[in-house]
Amino acid sequence: MAKNVKSTTFEKDLMAEGECFSLYGIKRNGKSNIRNFLSKLNLGDRKKVFALVNRIADHGKIMNIEKFKHEEDGIYAIKSGQVRIYCCFHGKKVVLLTNGAIKKQNKANPADLEKAKKIRKETEALF
Repeated sequence: MAKNVKSTTFEKDLMAEGECFSLYGIKRNGKSNIRNFLSKLNLGDRKKVFALVNRIADHGKIMNIEKFKHEEDGIYAIKSGQVRIYCCFHGKKVVLLTNGAIKKQNKANPADLEKAKKIRKETEALF
């Protein structure tokens, strides 16, 4: 008896575009985990995160480690207060926003970093 296996589809989800970078989230089976995460933030936090995302799109990497930090293995964190958006670079002009988290400790949560790496690997073919 054959099992009904549903395949996973991935689509690019443009979040910001500027002179330096295009920043994308990923839709998995039509749903964006980044947009879902951002929608749950209060308006003030959401505005701060989008300001940083747009700043990266327009001006490139933020050199302030309080706002943008390399965590490990090519995974970066866009940081606003306790909010973290994990991302990675694809080529010279694309930044992939992989997942978001609310920081609960001083160091990045290893599970959040592993999730970012998994999403990066699953979606390499899109870029």
